[in-house]
Amino acid sequence: AGVLILPAHEAILHGNTVRYEPAAHKNTLGYWTKEQDWVSWEFAVPRPGAYVVEVLQGCGKGSGGSEVEIEVGDQRVVFQVVDTGHFQNFVARDIGTIDVREAGRQTLSVKPRSKPGAAAMDLREVRLKPVSRQ
Repeated sequence: AGVLILPAHEAILHGNTVRYEPAAHKNTLGYWTKEQDWVSWEFAVPRPGAYVVEVLQGCGKGSGGSEVEIEVGDQRVVFQVVDTGHFQNFVARDIGTIDVREAGRQTLSVKPRSKPGAAAMDLREVRLKPVSRQ
């Protein structure tokens, strides 16, 4: 419970080439061929606290290794895209934890910092999973 899901089709696109690909087997943000392009989501956080950031990413053979930054407020996590053999071969990866300081409207942005291959990645969704307080 309490997992916040940010799907590709709800992303706000910033840039020239990145786009949402609606085909069922894709359902992803693709054509991420420009490092300057980035995406964001506006969402509501029910309560403040720590959240594990999970990305559902795919990446074509030989295009892995992009460094990507995810930011919410003043919090950021950076991860390296892994080559999954195909852009539509999605793997779920926990890439770090962010601390959301206040409930309410937030923006999460995903920005490549480097792109050694043809495209940064395909991104199907981002999830924020509350870190359970024991």
